Amino acid sequence: MEKKLRLYGFNNLTKTLSFNIYDVCYAKGAREQKEYIDYIDEQYNADRLTEILTNQLLVTKFIASLQYGLYLLYRQTLAKTIK
Repeated sequence: MEKKLRLYGFNNLTKTLSFNIYDVCYAKGAREQKEYIDYIDEQYNADRLTEILTNQLLVTKFIASLQYGLYLLYRQTLAKTIK
């Protein structure tokens, strides 16, 4: 049986990624439908989505580092108060 680490003093947040794309268009004819499909292919291709998600990951890592820095500052302040 694995030992579990119990966390105290802060919320244990669950990290999730939800990615939804809604784009609605009404095309009058075959040409407009093809133009719209070409537009969607260009806007939401794999390279562009990878770039968007990579930038989101960098922002998430930055926020996590700030949170960790605040946690360390809190611990230092708490340690000085207890002494």
